[in-house]
Amino acid sequence: MSGNVQADLDLAAAMIKVKRAAESRPVDTAALMKALRDPSRVVAGGALRHVCGVVPMASLPERWDDPRPAGGVDSSGIPGWLAGLCSGWGEPGDFLDVCADALVAAGSGDFDRLCGALAMLQGCHRLLPRRLLARNRRDLACRYARRAAESRNTQYPRQICFSPTFACQLNCSYCVSAGLEVNARNTAPVGDAIALLDWAKAKNVVRVCLSGGEPTLYPHFSELLRHAHELGLGMILATNGLGSPETTEAVIENRMESVTLHLTEELAESGDLGAFEKTARRLIDAGLYVAMRYNLTTTGDTAAKCVEVADRLRIPEIRVAVPIPNTKRMNKFVSPDDLRPFGDLVARCVSLAADRGIHVRLAKPFPPCMLPEHVAAGFLADGSMLSNCQVRMQGFSHNIVVHPDMKFSPCLALNRKSECSILDCRGVRSAAAVYRKKVGELMRQPFMEACGSCPLSIGGRCLGGCLSYRL
Repeated sequence: MSGNVQADLDLAAAMIKVKRAAESRPVDTAALMKALRDPSRVVAGGALRHVCGVVPMASLPERWDDPRPAGGVDSSGIPGWLAGLCSGWGEPGDFLDVCADALVAAGSGDFDRLCGALAMLQGCHRLLPRRLLARNRRDLACRYARRAAESRNTQYPRQICFSPTFACQLNCSYCVSAGLEVNARNTAPVGDAIALLDWAKAKNVVRVCLSGGEPTLYPHFSELLRHAHELGLGMILATNGLGSPETTEAVIENRMESVTLHLTEELAESGDLGAFEKTARRLIDAGLYVAMRYNLTTTGDTAAKCVEVADRLRIPEIRVAVPIPNTKRMNKFVSPDDLRPFGDLVARCVSLAADRGIHVRLAKPFPPCMLPEHVAAGFLADGSMLSNCQVRMQGFSHNIVVHPDMKFSPCLALNRKSECSILDCRGVRSAAAVYRKKVGELMRQPFMEACGSCPLSIGGRCLGGCLSYRL
């Protein structure tokens, strides 16, 4: 037997062990901990994904310090699988203690690998150093805390989202930006747009997301991309895919990090689908990473058309969302009382896509308790339960939305626009201070009545209810 074949068999056997450890009840945390420090990145990465799926209290971030013990929360109204996965957190012998003991016992090489893996678990960032300090290992607590900070900065680099225009070829009633800029200046002067990029570079912003409206309709779109590229700013784009050949070439020439093509119901049923697919093929052929975004808008929506188009275009990822309200309630959205059937629709989308080898991620918050267990665990494992809302990241400064008039807000759904221009702010942290207190207060308001008795309410770990519903 060749060495390569034996190595493949060994890897497969190791991954089977990891899967069995995650599926056992109770979860075999000792086996997962061993796999996390495996020299193979495939084995360690697989173990980390399983940990994220089966220990949600460890994988979901703690948005505030909440001293209530997990055992003191009444979870009678919460799905049994979710309550079971959260049980024991904060008690002696829990997952945090397993992590702390493993770090203390690890040799230098194992420690570095294990520390790097555990630094990816945001729910451990505050509490794991405390467990290490309780073991009189301040040195290990400091090393872990540094790795955790590095991990946050890598996963969520400092970025801003810029809407240079709110113009769009489409008129989707559920769009989160629908009606927000009525009777307002909805296209940024080119001087302001260039000044914003210069400001971003000077304030150590790493990446700019272009959104809208439809950003490719901005009259100076190509110039904007060239200037960002010259400054060394990373760029990502959210678009409806109906841009001109010239704007598509500008995206390619300036090497966008990724492009999300938003396939709308209106577009899918129109004669514009051909133009959408032509744009997608050109971007994919040029080597850019392309994902597809799709909104589930009615209870009769199967997402079959979206999956069919993604499969035809060889797009590897679909980002699915259920429409949420903007702060002025000027768009069509699904209310909390009507959300539950959409959990089955999300699950159906996941299943349809999996049959074609396409991965589905959550693009906007959705309550994990309204999803089938395997779907919720999948979203926890792939990180999309974390990244579906980035308002809370980096001290509420990670994804500030800058409007065409240079005023800004936490996001388009939380359209609490500032009174000042972002160009007058000392940096992204000082800009976020404008709304940080108000958004923090929204986070502490239960999304639904049952949320107060859920284990994920501890520390504000549940990321499944969009804050826009609480305005």
